[in-house]
Amino acid sequence: MSVIHKKAHAKVNLTLEVTGKLPNGYHTLRTVMLRLPHLFDDVAVTVRTDTDAITITCDDPLLPTDERNLCHTVVQPFRDRTGKSFGVDIALTKRIPMAAGMGGGSSDGAAVLLALQQYYNNPLTLEELMEVASGVGKDLPFFLTEKGCARMEHFGDVMVEEFDPPHLHVLTIHPSIAIFTPDAFGSLAPRLPLLSAPDRINTTEEICAALRASRDIAPLLYNDFEETIFALHPDIAAVKQSLLDVGATGALMSGAGSSVFGIFSSQEDLHHAQRVMLERYPQYRVMVG
Repeated sequence: MSVIHKKAHAKVNLTLEVTGKLPNGYHTLRTVMLRLPHLFDDVAVTVRTDTDAITITCDDPLLPTDERNLCHTVVQPFRDRTGKSFGVDIALTKRIPMAAGMGGGSSDGAAVLLALQQYYNNPLTLEELMEVASGVGKDLPFFLTEKGCARMEHFGDVMVEEFDPPHLHVLTIHPSIAIFTPDAFGSLAPRLPLLSAPDRINTTEEICAALRASRDIAPLLYNDFEETIFALHPDIAAVKQSLLDVGATGALMSGAGSSVFGIFSSQEDLHHAQRVMLERYPQYRVMVG
């Protein structure tokens, strides 16, 4: 049995705008996501034809390895869609922090889907694979996109446009705070009428226009969750300000938090900021993206 190795990259949201809430409780949104080239989990997948069991091992003892893990959840829909019968052993080496707004679990799940696609010589089209992914988790389809930077809408699961990734120098910081997505969306409830107004400024379209024209995107970074999450967790707001203080041309909380990233003008500026932030926040994870 051969092992298929995949890198499951972290993401950050360059924009994240909540545009409404449906009767079923799901929030609609528009966002631009960017995969980070230097921050990723390692996912090793072994397909087995002698069993239908799904086993997951992980070097992080805090990560669930049962049905709660998206790597487990994606397998049965793939089997159903392709008619294949198999078991799978999955080994995860985690670098992306959990509950951090960086898509680690979704990226891992997408990596398993891509490994199964490779093993079975691409039985599904990309559109079909994205349908499988969307049924499991709303961030998963982004991690199947080809270019690594994309505008996503609906629940974050529908790709509208892809971009060649801009060459950015990104530093990410994860405070020791876990933000759970349902709680974050719940905190937006008082602001939802304003956020869902049809005439609100479309910052996502503005940053897409900048990406198309290869213009600086740093001044356009925007996240609807910052206001409420910063009020609940001032330490996260302090991290963002610290990134700006050490020279970031733009900084933003990713997803629903709690990770914050900064964009720097050069590799030298990034490494200087990394040294300063490691000294300032020795208890936090400081990671080059």
